[in-house]
Amino acid sequence: MRELARRAYAVAGCAVPVGSALEVGRSRGVVLSFLYWALRRLLELLVLRMRSERAKEIEILVLRHQLQLLERQVAVRSFSRRIGRCWLR
Repeated sequence: MRELARRAYAVAGCAVPVGSALEVGRSRGVVLSFLYWALRRLLELLVLRMRSERAKEIEILVLRHQLQLLERQVAVRSFSRRIGRCWLR
């Protein structure tokens, strides 16, 4: 009987029957993953609320500096690609 049910699910395109232990395990993993994500965001919000204005300003300055470095790296790469193309022609 079980073999017949497996074949029916395989023919229908379902790899796992609805309500099976494997499907329940997957959905439990998704729920736990979401709860972990929500808890992290809540803790980040609490930490951000507790920070002083000076700490926030310093973080903004550091992030701006990192952005400038990344923009320079992208500009150098695109420039070197253009130079390489000129030599190929």
